[in-house]
Amino acid sequence: FKARRRDTGAEEVAIADIDSPGSFKVLVPKPIGVGADMTWSPDDSAIVFSMHPPGSQGPQLYSVNRKNPGPPQLVPGQPRDIKFYDGDWSHDGKSIVSSTQQLPSPLEWGREAVKDAME
Repeated sequence: FKARRRDTGAEEVAIADIDSPGSFKVLVPKPIGVGADMTWSPDDSAIVFSMHPPGSQGPQLYSVNRKNPGPPQLVPGQPRDIKFYDGDWSHDGKSIVSSTQQLPSPLEWGREAVKDAME
């Protein structure tokens, strides 16, 4: 889950097993631009979530290992001109389905384009 610390206001991505007291573990201490929707890998070894780090054009899917967390890793194969908002891992672990949006493309908008649009 994604949570906000009361003492610092910083967000964190963490896990907890409700059947195991003391199992709370912070996986990503200060994520930037993390979406609230996350999905577990079928073998429960990793979590995938969207994140919009500074300098990127939009959110992309990242993963973090449950047992050996480190910095979130970009999920390979994502087109850079598409925003990824969430993900859902298939039961066989071969696919991730995501809500996406195409990034807008700049348009040439000069005098000729304005003249053509007015006609």
